[in-house]
Amino acid sequence: MSLLAIRLVGRPEIERDGAIVAPPRGHKSWAVLAYLVLADRSVARAQLAALIFGDAADPLGALRWSLAQLRRALGVPGALDGDPLDLRLPPGAAVDVLALGAGDPDPALARGELLERVDLGGATDFGTWLLVERRRFAGLCEAVLRDAALAALSRLAERGRVCAARRSLASLASGAPCP
Repeated sequence: MSLLAIRLVGRPEIERDGAIVAPPRGHKSWAVLAYLVLADRSVARAQLAALIFGDAADPLGALRWSLAQLRRALGVPGALDGDPLDLRLPPGAAVDVLALGAGDPDPALARGELLERVDLGGATDFGTWLLVERRRFAGLCEAVLRDAALAALSRLAERGRVCAARRSLASLASGAPCP
């Protein structure tokens, strides 16, 4: 079983077994993946095609192409099949936006904005969805970074109190430095 990590905060990337894989081609493939990851339900192919590929001559064909790109990058058989579409990831797959949404306090998850550098231009409905999600994840990232900074400051303050206590207990003549 391979280990899979999907990062959608910051520059999007997919990692399998510790190695970054060749990304799916096109920004819209990342948009499809993000939408499916964050959807709280199955998504009809026609709805997703209209949302992201509405300006294409063949929206469903463009969606099929993007799904093929994503299947190759994910390397998970059956991950993106059916209509409506459900994203089926293997057990243990790590998805940064899901971890952040669940309250994971790891500051390494706060790598930037959601789908950084991904711009779909004319997809206005998707653009609105992305703007809302970017703001939501900016708030989550800010909270994670703030909590990590406060925890670091707390550890520094605690270390300072320990050092002061050591110095006060040590004889002045010994001049024992605080580690």
